[in-house]
This record gives sequence, structure tokens and C-alpha cells, in this order.
Amino acid sequence: MRLRPCHNPEIADLVHTVNDSCGGKYGFVSSHAANTFALATFIGLVLKNHLKWMFLFMLIWATLVSYSRIYLGVHYPGDVLGGALLGSIIGFLLWKTLVYFNNYFKLKLTL
Repeated sequence: MRLRPCHNPEIADLVHTVNDSCGGKYGFVSSHAANTFALATFIGLVLKNHLKWMFLFMLIWATLVSYSRIYLGVHYPGDVLGGALLGSIIGFLLWKTLVYFNNYFKLKLTL
């Protein structure tokens, strides 16, 4: 239960905010980082044989979104790293589940 940077009285005046909006009081893990990294990992793995550049593009996109959370003062770097790790694991597990069902039901998806 660590305060977000924008709610921390010691550093709140150093933080950039948009429309004085900061979100809830506490911020671990970053859901923006978790969601974007889960999507980037899943889409990147699904399309790796069709669009080889997509995985890198998606990771860059997820990194930029995650960095914006630090820049805007709503998360510390550790919050974003935790969200990125959680999201990457979730995206990978969803992809493995898709591969399992593809093989089990013989769906003929090229993964």
C-alpha cells in the first residue's frame, strides 16, 4: 500500500499530472502496463509466423504506454515493471491455452 507518486506529499509537486487527475490512492501494479503487455505478448505470439515485425511493434507500443504512466506520475517504475511482468505472463498463458485447444480440437490454426 504505497502511495502513488502524485499522492505522495514528499514528491507530489515534482509530478506532471493531466487535469489534476491521478487515479486511486495506491498504484501497484499498473493495470495499463499489465493490459498492454498481455495484449502485446498474446498478439505478438499469435502472429509471429505471419507478421514477424508485429511482436516488436507491440512491445514498443506497450513500453511507450507503460512509460507514460511513470511520466504522468501515476506509477513508480516498479509498479510498471510489475504490471509488465504480470501482463506478459498472462499473455503467454493465454497463447499456450490457445495452442493447446488448437491441437486438442484440431482447429488447424497456424500458430
